[in-house]
Amino acid sequence: MREIKVLFATRNDALTHRGGDTVQMLKTKEFLEKNFPVKIEIALNETDFLEHQDADLVHIFNIQTIDETLRYVDLCEKYNKKFTFSTIYWDLSHYIYNTFLINTFNYMNINKNSYNYKDLVMNLKKFAGLLLNKGDQYGSKNYVEKRRKVLEKADILLPNSNEELEILEREFGLEGLMKKTIVVPNAVDLKASSETKLSLDWLNKLENIVLEVGRIEPTKNQASVVKALENHPEIPIVFVGRVHNEKYAAYVKKLADKRGNVHFINQIDHEEIFALYRKAAVHVLPSFRESPGLSSLEALFSGCNIVASSVEYCPVHYYKFDQYGEICNPYDAESVKKAILTALKKDRVKPPESYFEDYSYQRAAELTYRAYEKLIN
Repeated sequence: MREIKVLFATRNDALTHRGGDTVQMLKTKEFLEKNFPVKIEIALNETDFLEHQDADLVHIFNIQTIDETLRYVDLCEKYNKKFTFSTIYWDLSHYIYNTFLINTFNYMNINKNSYNYKDLVMNLKKFAGLLLNKGDQYGSKNYVEKRRKVLEKADILLPNSNEELEILEREFGLEGLMKKTIVVPNAVDLKASSETKLSLDWLNKLENIVLEVGRIEPTKNQASVVKALENHPEIPIVFVGRVHNEKYAAYVKKLADKRGNVHFINQIDHEEIFALYRKAAVHVLPSFRESPGLSSLEALFSGCNIVASSVEYCPVHYYKFDQYGEICNPYDAESVKKAILTALKKDRVKPPESYFEDYSYQRAAELTYRAYEKLIN
């Protein structure tokens, strides 16, 4: 088959402010070009898009950066380009609720009781959004219509799990999207080095590390990890990630100082993260939204037991975290504690090799290429 030219269209700061969507895009590009007759260019804006009008098709990333995404959709229509769409989405209500409590009321103590008021607060916010049609506020008419437009116009949808597709249908009032969907898993690099050593000597001296890799922010819920283990100060906690919410980070550090034996690493080379996963006893991600959380996949691949949030917050069934990890309620520090202590007592969980093949970039590239073939043929 002749070489296909594909234009990846994404947010304008994807390469300067890298997130999970950036990793997914660049790894997909790497494995597609390595294994299939595909040439890929990246568009970060309309000018880039127009430079590559000879592309056979367009692959748009990310429903959350909706205004940029809609501009690419309009350009596809104008220049008669078919497009695939990697949605990269999950229910944002818990993220918005908890960030709202922290930023508006300085309320940091997210717990089971605060969960009880979540639906009330979110319904009030949604009602205000619908009443005022206030910009792109979550749940407003504008918010829903913009995203529904992209989902309806996309030729093929490429969500990262079946659960993600269900959320898209539910939140944006659509049915039957599976007919034009190929689920493409988030993935781990099977060639990640197993020989990299930790460069930080003090880390090598710690034993039974409970690790969390992720930005310091309410969504990643580091405070619940510290609270969960506040009566077990002998267990070292290591957080790896830059501060994304200063107010929340100050609260987490206050809890950490009171407990002791909590360590913060702002940044670490990606290869060295795999060495840290291998060193750690448990990786915990009691997040309020993940799809599914690359760090959980990477930790499993590295032989580290994992704790992940339950199905409301993470696609635990599609990624089989409920089979190969411990599941917790992120609002409940006791639930987080029970899951961590259970994971610490277990032997290292070893999913079969076929598991990682299913969630590999090679597999993700195969499924993505299948979508391209459908559109070209």
